[in-house]
Amino acid sequence: MCPECAEKLRIELTTLTPARIARGGAAAAGLALVACAAVGGLAIALGSENGTNPWVVGIGSIVSVRTIGRVARRMALAGGLPLQVLAAFFGLVMVLEVQAPFEFMGGRSEYGELAAALLAPIAAPIDFVLNMRRPENIPYLAFLAWAFYDLWRACAPIALSTKGPFPVQVGAPAAPPPSEAPDAKAAGLDFERPA
Repeated sequence: MCPECAEKLRIELTTLTPARIARGGAAAAGLALVACAAVGGLAIALGSENGTNPWVVGIGSIVSVRTIGRVARRMALAGGLPLQVLAAFFGLVMVLEVQAPFEFMGGRSEYGELAAALLAPIAAPIDFVLNMRRPENIPYLAFLAWAFYDLWRACAPIALSTKGPFPVQVGAPAAPPPSEAPDAKAAGLDFERPA
């Protein structure tokens, strides 16, 4: 690889352009929305009386936050602080809003469907904060902090080193040296190049 090609590759893999930030942010936002709906929908399908709902929401949130970081980085093709902040924002929104389906289901009989749909995104973060004050949620918060650290690390810029010299071969390879045995060659017995 020539030095110019190495530099072009380094720029391609490390430059975070506005278009790449937008592509990574859109992927993070889309995945956060899908993950929130999937995790919340699964928890609703299991039923509010089911004792596994906190586990479903917790594990689903942790896996989703990690995946949001990986997908944002993959779609952006490069990393950097703007992508880290954007992916962390959408990961946080996903974690805070994963309780919204519960809030909607609980409020639709009391307030009506339209009011419940409008109030659920407001009530979900409040419910999350109130639930996290309990001591039994400390392990969940620790795993969630690890998931956000992993998201941050996945979207970080890479330090790509393209130090030379790089061997460059131009043209056809050199011809092999002539045979050492001129008498054998004269007799048609060239062992290096069979006929």
